[in-house]
Amino acid sequence: MEKPMYLVWDMKEKLYQQFEEVVVIGTDMKRIVEQWHRTDVLVKWYVDKKQVQGATKYSNNITIINEH
Repeated sequence: MEKPMYLVWDMKEKLYQQFEEVVVIGTDMKRIVEQWHRTDVLVKWYVDKKQVQGATKYSNNITIINEH
């Protein structure tokens, strides 16, 4: 039972390694952002300026940037 889990994780790791940077636009994208949370891929998450003032660190690799 353990081998299929490792296979799935291996596939995910290879997928993430193909990206250098990800740009996410929209306020309802938290679920997508969470998928990148524990990777080394740089993520820029653009949201409406009414929700976030300035750029904010969401995690080590994710930055929230408000749209002007």
